[in-house]
Formats: sequence, C-alpha cells, structure tokens
Amino acid sequence: MAFGKQMRAIIGGNLTRKSHKMIFASPTVPSTPCNMALQLPANELLAHLLQLCKNHLFQNRVHFTFNSTEIDYVPNNIIDEVVTLENTKKIASSETTLRPKCWDMETADDCAQKIFDSGKKLLAITIKAGISPPTEFVLEMMVDHQVSDTNLPWPPGMREPVSAKFAYEFNHEFRPAQLKLCAPSFTFGAIGQYAPSISNIPFDGADPAFGNTDGTVFDVVFNPHHIIGGPGYRAYTLRVFANKQEADERHELVPLFTFYCEEEYYFVSAYETPDLSRVMEEDWE
Repeated sequence: MAFGKQMRAIIGGNLTRKSHKMIFASPTVPSTPCNMALQLPANELLAHLLQLCKNHLFQNRVHFTFNSTEIDYVPNNIIDEVVTLENTKKIASSETTLRPKCWDMETADDCAQKIFDSGKKLLAITIKAGISPPTEFVLEMMVDHQVSDTNLPWPPGMREPVSAKFAYEFNHEFRPAQLKLCAPSFTFGAIGQYAPSISNIPFDGADPAFGNTDGTVFDVVFNPHHIIGGPGYRAYTLRVFANKQEADERHELVPLFTFYCEEEYYFVSAYETPDLSRVMEEDWE
C-alpha cells in the first residue's frame, strides 16, 4: 500500500493494513450480515421460531481473537433485530403451556409486552441457551426475582434466583450463555466500570499498538452500539494495567472511560496516531 493511502487508512480507523504490521485487527464477522430485523412467520411451531432466532443471533455475532482470547458476542442492535415486539408476541403465543394469569396478566401479548419493555436481553440469552419454554423462564426471572436487562451481564457475587424450579437451568445454561451473547456497554466519561469477561468486551477490532511488544497497549475499535454518550469515536488506544493505582501514576494519560475486567484495569484514551517517521521506515523495508 502506498504511504499516503496507508496513513489515511490508519488515521481513519480502517480495519485493513499490511498483514505483518497491522494497526487494527480484521475481526471475523459474517460475510453477508442481515442488517435488518428478523421477521418470524406466523402460526409456526415454537421450536421452529426459536431456531430462526438462534440462527440470526449466530450469523451476526462478532467473533475474532484479541490478545490470545477469543472475543465472541452479539451486538445490542442484533438483539434488537431478533427481539422485536412482534417476534416476542409470536413466541409467547406459540407456548402452549403459558398461563398469563400466573404472572398477573391477561393475555400472551401482555407477557410479550412486559418482556419487550425490560427483558429483551433476558429472552435472547434464554433462546441462545436453549431453555424452553423461554417466555415462562424469563417471566419467572422478571416477576418472581425482579431481574431485568439492567442486571446484565450478571456479575459474580450478585444474588441469584433461588427457585428450585429453574435453578439448574439458570446456573448451568443461562449464565454461561450470557457471556457469549450479552456484552457490556460502557458510558463515555465513566471511571471504574465493569466487564465480566475479556471474551465479551465489545470490540469490533483490536491489535497491539504500533511498537508495543508486551501486550499492554492496543489500538481498538469499539462497537458503536455499546458506547453510551461521547462524540462518536470508534478508534481508541487501550492500555491494560494491573490496577487503578498503576494507571493513576501515568499522569500524562487522560482517560475517556475505564473498566475492570478479570482483575485488571482497562484504560481507554483517545487514539494515538503512530510516529510517522517510524511508519515511514517500516514502509521502506
């Protein structure tokens, strides 16, 4: 690639570069993403509807390697494409065992509306986990245990539902599935946020920063549907510290937001353009 074109790609946040000196990784994503809401057919068996939902979630997930860890999650906008109000109503109406009055509701549509209002991720995770019937499981979480999407991703140590009826499904099926589907969102300007696992940090691309060899500084692109507020940046510089105190000692660094993940402190700052003279030297090699 010519020098001028290469620098425009780097500064512009392009996800391509020379294979041996890349600034951003090229994540493995579907070659033909759906980019539109899933429309479930009417009058179908529940099993067929759930399989269509699982297919859409799987085909549109983000999957690539970051610092030897497999990143695997479904972006928030894809969950919204699957768990529309109409789709939720079709799923609820297909559950022959659903008894709305058990949840102080009149109809299956009422149940679907409650889930759509504050449990879309709960339903998507339940579908991903293969728990059936999904509407009843989600309603038990929401009504009996006061759980909603705001509790996700479920952090360690948080009080879990204790109902014996679905404790096994929650612990052995729902909880593992959330890490492969429900990535956290980060608020621009907030310090000390939380991510439950490196595997679902909402990157769209990430790679070691130019010249960094110890795996502590990265050029990253965050999925825009997981950043709350801010000026709409996509490219950032990410530093990994052992703790917040170590980061605070770097007085020259200005955080845009930070988060804890797996006992390390992730410090996100404005994207730092590589030294042009060094890039030029590499181009002449």
